[in-house]
Amino acid sequence: MNTDDKILELLERENIQLADKALRSLAWFIDVFLLSLIFTLIHTDTLSQMSDTQGNVNYTTLRAFVMAYIWQIWILKISYDTLFVYFYGGSIGKILCKIRVVSVDLLDKPNFIFSLLRACAKYIGESLLFITYVFGFGDTLFRTLHDRLAKTLVIAY
Repeated sequence: MNTDDKILELLERENIQLADKALRSLAWFIDVFLLSLIFTLIHTDTLSQMSDTQGNVNYTTLRAFVMAYIWQIWILKISYDTLFVYFYGGSIGKILCKIRVVSVDLLDKPNFIFSLLRACAKYIGESLLFITYVFGFGDTLFRTLHDRLAKTLVIAY
């Protein structure tokens, strides 16, 4: 009996359902919207100065802004995902979609290290054309690469 079969047996015994891919996608879009809104509100003044009086955007200035503040976006994303998964078992998007991240070993919230590992791997994968998400399509448990690295599952509740 392989590991996936053991996990499926455990989920069936505990009467736990895996989260649907559509719900996971919706939760991701909610989180991206919230994080974009937060970042935009923080930098509203700077962003408003990037266009002239007719509303034309100076793309050289915009590119310089993105390059200068990309580290803030990464810190915001990783800290948001790490802390929410560690404290609540899921981000705001996951909570709204009634799904959560659980550790494969305990079927409870992952510890801080695994939450941080999952968040870092997730955002590295997003930066590399969402490569970590490809693994979820061929897996019986819908685990993405960042879920496999952090030994987590996304379940419905």
